[in-house]
Amino acid sequence: MPASPALPHLPAAHALQALAVSADNAVLISVLVAAPLILVILWLADAIRPGSFSRQPGGSRDPQPVPAPVWLIAAIVTLLVGSTMQDLAGRTPTLAGHEAGSIRAMAAAALTSGIASLATGGTLIYLLLRAAPGAGLRPRWLDLPVGLSIFVICTPILLATMIAAPFFYSLLTGHDIARSAVGHETLSEILEARSDPWLIPLFVGLTVAAPIAEEIVFRLFLQTSILRLVRSSWIAVVCTSTLFAAAHWTTTNGLPPLAVLPIQFVLGLCLGLAYERTKRPLVPIVMHGAFNASQITLALLTR
Repeated sequence: MPASPALPHLPAAHALQALAVSADNAVLISVLVAAPLILVILWLADAIRPGSFSRQPGGSRDPQPVPAPVWLIAAIVTLLVGSTMQDLAGRTPTLAGHEAGSIRAMAAAALTSGIASLATGGTLIYLLLRAAPGAGLRPRWLDLPVGLSIFVICTPILLATMIAAPFFYSLLTGHDIARSAVGHETLSEILEARSDPWLIPLFVGLTVAAPIAEEIVFRLFLQTSILRLVRSSWIAVVCTSTLFAAAHWTTTNGLPPLAVLPIQFVLGLCLGLAYERTKRPLVPIVMHGAFNASQITLALLTR
């Protein structure tokens, strides 16, 4: 996989690359109506209002007594190990083959990085869980259906962002973006190699391994570090989402980053808020994996 400054980035189709090409106006209108309606319902239910996290049963996540720098170091160590193994796997002929940047190389890099990040992050989680049992690091099987359910709720919001981001960019700059453009280089390469047998392990890497790696770094460690420092769940979520979007700056496939990165920012908000709300680590991981799987599947089916 092409080297990147972070873990293997997940494919985020550019705004209308799947939806607007295949759907009619009724679907678009439904999405644009559903998104604000869901936000209003969540607000009235006290799910996303300021202070709502401290008012939920059990209160907010508690990363104490572990200091903020320790959580940050855990994020950096996991990131460095994952990135290093990603680069090594992509350059090792035994794993990646002899063609740099091939689907096989991308699959090897994504899987190797994910496994290395899981091993490193999992070890750190085990150690930190004993020191900070209220930090939200303990998984349970119920997190899987909960994560999928929250992703379904967030889907209209994500789709509305995919519609709005390029629209407002074009409105402000006067530059139109092709409706069929693909806003992620990895997804673009996948679409050009549909018959490659290595697409299956790459799909697993992008929908399972990479979400685990990125969520350990961004939500479990980085967001927790900021939460420990500022003691505000909302500030921690917004800051982490900003860094999450910034990490994807180099993967926009030649499209204007400001037309694509708002999608990553809103995705980060959904993941971060779900984590703070449920205090369960598998919830944002499942949501992230479902987002990637849906984007790849929609792109393959509609292009």
